[in-house]
Amino acid sequence: MYRTDLRNKNGGGLAFLIRGIHYQSIDINTRIINNTNLEIQGVTVVWRGRPLNIFNMYHPPDLKSLSNEILDLFVESSICIGDLNAKHPTWGSTNTNPRGIELLNMIDDKGFITLNDGTHTHYSHIYNSKEALDIAFVSPDLGPSCTWKVQENIRSDHLPILIELKKRQSVCVNN
Repeated sequence: MYRTDLRNKNGGGLAFLIRGIHYQSIDINTRIINNTNLEIQGVTVVWRGRPLNIFNMYHPPDLKSLSNEILDLFVESSICIGDLNAKHPTWGSTNTNPRGIELLNMIDDKGFITLNDGTHTHYSHIYNSKEALDIAFVSPDLGPSCTWKVQENIRSDHLPILIELKKRQSVCVNN
């Protein structure tokens, strides 16, 4: 397990569960300015003989907009996942908030692909509501190789998400 606890806050944090593959942590300090409330951790693995970046993110709901530093994550061969508290029907939210519009514009401007299929990923016990708060988006070179699926509840208000990369690449042969 590769874990990063929330800076200067109690509880929470980010974690990757990595099995059977070598990885290297990404020094986020060189990619993201630290004076933001956007929490990010990243790892690099080798997939199909080249580096693949995976970023895990959290952005608190009480802040109105995303940090521009998130744009630094939009690089080739990248998977970006996390709870950004950004709501938009494109990934299954019941409504839209300004952060959702902002994130959708970033994803579109960079040509990234949203993997969400509209399934809710968060359940609020206080409001007895379901929402799609967790989002996954990938660089265009990875989009066709990815699948996204919400998993069973693990006693959290957020459901785990499984993103799989196809091991084989389809080849088109002209006859």
